Amino acid sequence: MRERNTPREILIFGAGNIGRSFVGQIFGRAGYAPVFADVDRELVAALNRDGRYTVVHRHPTGEEQPLEVPGVRAIDAGDADAVRRQLERSPIVATSVGAAVLPRLLPAITAEAVRRITDGLAPFDLVLAENIHGAGEMVRSAMAEAFHDAGATAPSSWYEGSVPRHGAPGVVECSVGKMVPIVPDELRRQAPTTVYAEAFNTLLVDRDGWANPVPAVPELRPVAPIAAWVDRKLYIHNLGHAAAAYLGHAADPAATYIWQVVDVPEVRAAVRAAMEVSGAALRREYPGVFTEDDIAGHIDDLLHRFSSRLLGDTVFRVGRDLERKLSPGDRVVGALRLAQRHGLDTTPIEAVYRAALQFRATDPTGQPLPSDTRLLSRIDGSDTPTVVAELSDLDPRIDAELISRLTR
Repeated sequence: MRERNTPREILIFGAGNIGRSFVGQIFGRAGYAPVFADVDRELVAALNRDGRYTVVHRHPTGEEQPLEVPGVRAIDAGDADAVRRQLERSPIVATSVGAAVLPRLLPAITAEAVRRITDGLAPFDLVLAENIHGAGEMVRSAMAEAFHDAGATAPSSWYEGSVPRHGAPGVVECSVGKMVPIVPDELRRQAPTTVYAEAFNTLLVDRDGWANPVPAVPELRPVAPIAAWVDRKLYIHNLGHAAAAYLGHAADPAATYIWQVVDVPEVRAAVRAAMEVSGAALRREYPGVFTEDDIAGHIDDLLHRFSSRLLGDTVFRVGRDLERKLSPGDRVVGALRLAQRHGLDTTPIEAVYRAALQFRATDPTGQPLPSDTRLLSRIDGSDTPTVVAELSDLDPRIDAELISRLTR
């Protein structure tokens, strides 16, 4: 039996920027003991050696606020036995690993869910701090399939929407809006567990997805429907950030930082215009969830945060990976399609797409992202409309006029 004064543990897959600066920080400072599972063995060793780490909140005013996260442990994510043992004792499990890695975690997580149902034990809650479209549905489907394969009842009976039933674990989708700057190499060498972050510190979580009561963590904000808030993050926050990179680079190819381009009035106005179109579309997509003032205030806040010099966010980092960021459903094309569906003028978002096709920013060593170079060489050297149609899943028969505008 757990000692009365021993804090409950939260297992966090992914000890990277968001895992440490956000999930581990808000739970750790609320009395939970964070246990990180990560493949970076040096980081795992450092967390175990120190038993704590520091998050430095960097405010737009220039103030730096260090926050200590105590009571920390870490395990090697490649050690299946260690992961299984930690899953067995954790009332809350969180992931912050990205779209490529999340599916690899599901066999161990679903096995623990089946064990608890089979043994009549209390369910755990799985917090998906991922910003992946459809992450909740993907995980709930995997859970239901695992229950069915283990001889449980029909898969459809385990979740009603996002609400868990019959002892199924909670699957709590999130909208993660925290921005995390890169820690300088010198500081990383001196203090490998320290991480920087902006001061924004609210984690939006699905109000309906919990199997147990929502934890008493002050920075958690339960909302419903969570899909509206996930879309707001992707189609306003991520769209606006990418727009700043692409439009800013087009206006000043020598600019290094996002704050530099956001401070250019013409760029700021164009970024705002794209975000406003997407915001209007979201209000129509989710009537009654967002007001006009909500959206306007959110855009103002984001532009203020984008302009923070202390974040040190580069145009290259924010704009790179064009194949993903111009893919169907992602921040640019997804917002454009949403606005189209609601009969809005998509001109400001189209301008972002065209600027992306001219994006030639490089990293601090002067090198572009190799995949971006390959894509842009195809656009420069062949039939651009065909490449754009393939990249963004546009139908030349139906979307011919749109493709023409995007490639002119």
